[in-house]
Amino acid sequence: MTGKRKVPEQVALYSVRRGSEEESAPREQRRRVSQALQPPRSLPRVVKVPAEDPSTAWQTFAQRQEKQRQVRASSRKPPVKLVHRTFAKTGVPASSGRISPLRRRLPYYQTPVPERGGHQRRRGLLWRILSILALVIVVVLIALIPLTSAAFQIGPIRIEGTQNEALIRTIQQIGQQASIHGQNIFLYDVAPMRKQIASSPLIASVTVSKQWPNQLTVSVTERSPVLLWQTPQGTYSIDRQGMVIAAVQSAGTSLPIVVQTPLEGQKVQVGVYLDQRSISFAMEISKRMPQVVNINAFTLKFDGTMYASTDAQGAGPVAGRIGSRGSYIVESPTGWKAMLGGAYDANSLDNRLVELREILGLAQKQQLALSTIDLRYGFRPIFTVQQ
Repeated sequence: MTGKRKVPEQVALYSVRRGSEEESAPREQRRRVSQALQPPRSLPRVVKVPAEDPSTAWQTFAQRQEKQRQVRASSRKPPVKLVHRTFAKTGVPASSGRISPLRRRLPYYQTPVPERGGHQRRRGLLWRILSILALVIVVVLIALIPLTSAAFQIGPIRIEGTQNEALIRTIQQIGQQASIHGQNIFLYDVAPMRKQIASSPLIASVTVSKQWPNQLTVSVTERSPVLLWQTPQGTYSIDRQGMVIAAVQSAGTSLPIVVQTPLEGQKVQVGVYLDQRSISFAMEISKRMPQVVNINAFTLKFDGTMYASTDAQGAGPVAGRIGSRGSYIVESPTGWKAMLGGAYDANSLDNRLVELREILGLAQKQQLALSTIDLRYGFRPIFTVQQ
């Protein structure tokens, strides 16, 4: 059983075909001829000498290894000595090892027997309604305290921004007419009072504010007159916006005066607006005449129609018409008159004044007694001489 198993014999047959001597002779002859013609092959011997001694490289590697071991050995820190833990405040050594947790017993709470769900819901809804009603009552009571308390009733009016006694009395009269004294400061509307005070021609702007607990503060900005407008009915002060502020006395004032004659159009009265552009033009004439023409003593008049309105927009160009129609006239004490035109002419005021200066210089050289100078037609001035 342990012997090797016999393998059955296998028989292989092969056949070799040999050529004849006549066929193999030429082939052998050709091979010998080719070997005789080729030169003999010989490989050259190459001897290489190493550039460095291998032993030297090995010594360098060993030195580098030794240097690294020294660095590692020097970087090692000395061992730290372990000591037992102590408490920071007392210095008593702390216990070591595993500490068993302290188990505290929970306090005992006596729980009542739960009620039925329906009874609990009804009781919670009732308490919610009662809480809301109580809250509403408290809010109403708190709101009624400032509305009914005498500490929040308006007292005297405080006026700021003016020292004009007439204006102060006017504001106080407006407050008395509105019956603001004794009214609650939370319920009083200041808009009507502000509108009534702003309608005064003496006031440019006004603000009415509430000062808690019981005071109104009125801050006003007065209008500043820049020009006096003289008519047969009287002399009035005018501000930059063209507002007729008040009737004044022209004597003893440094403001420029414009004399309107003849009086046409709507009558000038306190509280109306004149054409703002015409007012600015009159101020510019009074300012530029001494500078350009070198004449200080003259009278400025307005000959034409000056439209007036109750608001600043209505006094200007409205519905295709201009705010004024006419000409400003400069009268000299020597007897000549210069018609400068109006504020809406195309030619500038400086050009007209330069023309006036040149005509006066020419008359002085030729010793002419001028009567009228008309500068209303651009670069074609006309002047007449007294007979």
